[in-house]
Amino acid sequence: MAQYRAVIDTENRGSIGFFSAYRTPVPLDIYSSPFPVTSRHTELHMTDGNHYNYNGQAIPSEALKKILNFKLACEGNAIDVDSGCYSVDEDSGDIDLENLSIDVDSGRVSGMIFVSERDHLEKLYIAIRFNDSQPKVKIFCIDDIYDTSNNHDVCMEDSGCFAGDYLVYVSTKMAPPRRRQPWTAVYKTNLNTAQTERLTPPGEADLNPSVSPSGKMVAVASFQGKGGWDGEIEDLKTDIFVMNVDNPSDRKLVITNGGWPSWGSDNVIFFHRKKNGVWGVFRADISNGLQSEYIRNHGIGIWECLDCRGCYDAAGEIPQNQLVLMALE
Repeated sequence: MAQYRAVIDTENRGSIGFFSAYRTPVPLDIYSSPFPVTSRHTELHMTDGNHYNYNGQAIPSEALKKILNFKLACEGNAIDVDSGCYSVDEDSGDIDLENLSIDVDSGRVSGMIFVSERDHLEKLYIAIRFNDSQPKVKIFCIDDIYDTSNNHDVCMEDSGCFAGDYLVYVSTKMAPPRRRQPWTAVYKTNLNTAQTERLTPPGEADLNPSVSPSGKMVAVASFQGKGGWDGEIEDLKTDIFVMNVDNPSDRKLVITNGGWPSWGSDNVIFFHRKKNGVWGVFRADISNGLQSEYIRNHGIGIWECLDCRGCYDAAGEIPQNQLVLMALE
């Protein structure tokens, strides 16, 4: 059965929490609650209750405003929300974008990006939470807003995160040149224009993008230089590369034999690795480039590093020195 535990670091370095579950034949859902939690009644069911929904990450306030403004502009300021969710101009009937921006800044409107299998494909969705006396949630598919699939019928997406004006994510919209090869690549989509650019070099495959706290760099787990995927399921034998969001061709190998990168600072990356038959989360300082020495960050067990990009405070900032882990026991 699934196990849920929280571990508080006794050193003055912040907190560690983690989640564990196997794939059950029942729906997997995401809930949200204001932080700090004051009552169980503030918890809100954010997903549909019928499908697998996972990899939820909070959307920074500036990114959320860009997404909502772009959606409203595309739809002529017509959006299907319950009465009272947005301020409406009495003369034109248009959504009051200025007040919408204020609602996001105040925390009345917040958002989450997540992966859902509700359409029988892994696709990115956003859930908008309206923190009124009776909180409401509206769900939108990112593809419906930004055409991230580029009209490809079979396209799966994962690992949505934000870097300034960009949504960074994994997509399978470009087929591999030959069979039995991975076709996951990292892309960035401009939140203001919907223009999309591939960050992964041609012929390579990347997984699990993670944006640095400064928003300038992206770390990925990659098959680059390994001849592609060789059928591994559990231990994918990836390395970790770092590239610049604005200049992805400036790409550097920083960690060998690592997956699921997560930034601690612009110079520190946490990642998971299987060592001596045991999975662990490790810490690497990449300030001097490729690293060969790592610090194990916990005890023995099966762990994955969940990106602290999803841990935002009320102001939309990432709390310092916090690491979120997932353990399977």
